[in-house]
Amino acid sequence: MLAPWRVTIIAVDVSASMPVGAAEACLTSMSTTPNDDDNRWVSSLHDADLLLVSTFGGARADNRLLHEFSVEEMKRVGTQLDPTHGGRPQPMSKAADVWTGLIDKLMSLHPLVEVHLVTDCRLSDQDVNRIEQFAADGVAVHIHSFVTPRRIRPTLDNRLISHPAGAARPDGRHAPWRS
Repeated sequence: MLAPWRVTIIAVDVSASMPVGAAEACLTSMSTTPNDDDNRWVSSLHDADLLLVSTFGGARADNRLLHEFSVEEMKRVGTQLDPTHGGRPQPMSKAADVWTGLIDKLMSLHPLVEVHLVTDCRLSDQDVNRIEQFAADGVAVHIHSFVTPRRIRPTLDNRLISHPAGAARPDGRHAPWRS
């Protein structure tokens, strides 16, 4: 019997320190959490049903906060995502507001929603609370982060952290952005 269709969302924090290329390398070389039902690999950004490219945080932030691209659109615009069009810094929590609304909408249509958040910044307590609520509501949330689990929150370490900073790939080599 085939598994039910799952909506996969990849939300990427794109900034000066986390360009699109690094985000793709990040996803290419890490696994999902061990408790995933089929323990499959996220092979690239293009595996997502919906890709959210967020430019929140930092001086390069765009005041549009969140850009939605289909996979084909992402392939087409590629390197044209430089968010320097007069935007001003926005806190992560405002972007989380957008995610909350989107995920709620998707959950009303499809019970199986999987979110991969790729970031190189520390998550605030407010952000973590939202993520924990998503998980409690049945969303499979995976955090792929450059920061150590201790800097996020201990309760999330084993359940949600897919890739602690500096972890090696299955072949024993470190991911390209850590080499």
